[in-house]
Amino acid sequence: NILGAICNLRDITEIRRLEKRLQSHERLAALGEMAASVAHEIRNPLGTIEGFARLLRRDLADMPAPLQLAERIVAGAQNLNYVITNLLTYARPMRLMTTDIPVATLFEYCRETLEDRASRANVSLTIEFPSPSMSLRCDHRQVMQALLNLGINAIEACQPSQTVHISATQRPASVILHIRDTGCGMPPDQVAKVFDPFFTTKEGGTGLGLSLTRKIIDMHGGDIAVASVPGEGTEFTIELAKKGVGE
Repeated sequence: NILGAICNLRDITEIRRLEKRLQSHERLAALGEMAASVAHEIRNPLGTIEGFARLLRRDLADMPAPLQLAERIVAGAQNLNYVITNLLTYARPMRLMTTDIPVATLFEYCRETLEDRASRANVSLTIEFPSPSMSLRCDHRQVMQALLNLGINAIEACQPSQTVHISATQRPASVILHIRDTGCGMPPDQVAKVFDPFFTTKEGGTGLGLSLTRKIIDMHGGDIAVASVPGEGTEFTIELAKKGVGE
């Protein structure tokens, strides 16, 4: 006969969380090794392919059908280079080189790439350039990468004729960047995971773009937030101190 029992309950939530983080770090370490080895092997021939495709595109300016094929080669090379850049940036230690830069200049750096993407997807892109007096102290290359990641993500979330709008507002000590789309939106369970490394809902996606974006913003001491409604669209906001991190 059983005279008694002892029930020992233990909360292992923190252990599971640490195990998950360890697995993530191990995957990132493997990613870093892979990224270092493939960068040279892929980027050099990729640059050659894109360079000759651009020359071919120039020479075929009066031949619409072959010109379209050359443009697809250029676009494919640019897409692959974008993926490699995200892999390398995420895997290696990040160091900030901050300078003062107008927000309008950041937008201008991103404009051509985003307009090209939007044009190919038949998505309406509007970039609202702020006053030249609105500026940030930041690593402009890193913040530009974050803007490109969010802008490209917004374009890819849209169907033809839908819209992406990029703008900036400011508070006394900070600047807020807005990237809004009228695309498919996300349910709450996806919003909760959207910044997790390797999480993606896109076929063939790496799941690193938004995670890298948050890493960049965290390094700047800023904040990034997302609001999304399924079927209505998504808005990402980035808030960065005007004087830079720690100042």
